[in-house]
Amino acid sequence: MEIQIGARIDNLRHKRNVSVEELSETLHITERNVYKLFKKNDIWVSQLWDLSEKLDYNFFELYKPATSGEPAKQKPTLEGIKDLKKTKVDEKALEVNFAVQYLPEASDKLGQFILNVQIMAEEMGIKVV
Repeated sequence: MEIQIGARIDNLRHKRNVSVEELSETLHITERNVYKLFKKNDIWVSQLWDLSEKLDYNFFELYKPATSGEPAKQKPTLEGIKDLKKTKVDEKALEVNFAVQYLPEASDKLGQFILNVQIMAEEMGIKVV
C-alpha cells in the first residue's frame, strides 16, 4: 500500500492555514527539508506524531487497513493517540501489541526503526517491552 503521505501533509497544512515555517519549528528541521518532506512517501514515526498534533489529524489512521473493506466514514482524530500518552506503566499498565511488516530489502533499517520507537516511547513515558 503506497500512501502519498508528504502530499497529504501539505494538503492538510494548506487547509489548516499552517505555514511551512510553523512546520519546520514543530519538526525541528529547516524549511527546505519541510518542502522535501512534502515529496516523500515515507516519514519518521516521531515526525508523523508531531504533525498529527500540530495539524489536529491522526495520520496514523491512514496506515490502518479497513476491516470492512470500506473506507472509514468519519474523520480520524487524535483521541486514541492522546489516551496512549496518558498511560502510566506502573499503574495497571495497558498494553498495545502491533506487528511490523517490511520487505527483506528493508531489513537493514529495522534495527534503527526499533531504536527510534524505544527512544520516542521513553520520551513519552511509555515502556516498550
